[in-house]
Order: sequence, then structure tokens, then C-alpha cells
Amino acid sequence: MANPKVLVFFASVTGDGGSGKDPLDGGDSVSPPSPAKVSFRNKTMVNKEKPVSRPHIDLLKENLTKIEYEDDNPLKPKVVIADLLFEGLCTPWQDTLVVKLLRKKLGFNLMKERLSRICKLKVCFDLMDVGNDFYMAKFNLEEDRTKVIDEGPWMIMDHYLIV
Repeated sequence: MANPKVLVFFASVTGDGGSGKDPLDGGDSVSPPSPAKVSFRNKTMVNKEKPVSRPHIDLLKENLTKIEYEDDNPLKPKVVIADLLFEGLCTPWQDTLVVKLLRKKLGFNLMKERLSRICKLKVCFDLMDVGNDFYMAKFNLEEDRTKVIDEGPWMIMDHYLIV
């Protein structure tokens, strides 16, 4: 996806709001536009791969999903998806590890920071909070994933990390 073009518009007002008086400096100079501001997202995503964009598909029209009602009760819907679609949704998460810290609750940011520190990985990894103090860790390198699995046991704040 190409970067969107940023258009900067500016206006210069001469005089004092249409009173007919000349500006004090006597010139009709126009100030140059200020440089376009760079967003935080653009600064942080400079050298990272952009996520793959999937086309929007109406799954009901394509017969990839259907809605069934339990006991013909519209208050109990059940969504059934095709096996091909299910496999496609699972593909990005096939090589993730589920981790949990025994008898200790850590917030998301602290858990990610401690995992990064103790494992000493070569590249960064993605962490997703799935509830009940379980996290899914997706590693960008197979070497890092193997290191986490093979070189344990890991401890964070004197508590074992279950992988």
C-alpha cells in the first residue's frame, strides 16, 4: 500500500482583517508552510513490515459461514464457519506459545518487558493477553521460539513461567 500524500494548505492574511489599512511591514509576504507533522505511528513503524491487508469479503454471500439457531430460537445463534476459513484464521497463530506465570499476576507491559529481559531474544516478539493471566507469545524468529522452549525453566520475580 502506497503512503498517502499529505497536502498542506495555508493562508496568509494581510492587513488588519479587511479594514483597508496597509500592513505595518508594508509587504505582502507570504510565510512558507510549516513542515508536515509526522505521526507517532509513522515514526515507530519506520523499519517494520506492514501488516498484510486482507480483502473484505462478505462471508455469508460467499457461503463460507452460516448462522444456525439452537432449538430454532433466534436468541441462541450459532455461527458455523467453513474449514478452509477456519484454517486461514488459525494460520498466523500456529507457532505461538501460551505462557502463564505461576501464582503471580503481572500486567501486560511488565510481562512483555520481563520476557524480553530474561529470554534475551534476537528480535522483538508479539504478546497477546488472552485472559486469566494467560498470554500468547508469537516470535518472529524460529530460533527465538526454540530458545524459549528448550532453555527453560524460566523464572520471573521468583515465580516459574509455564510455557
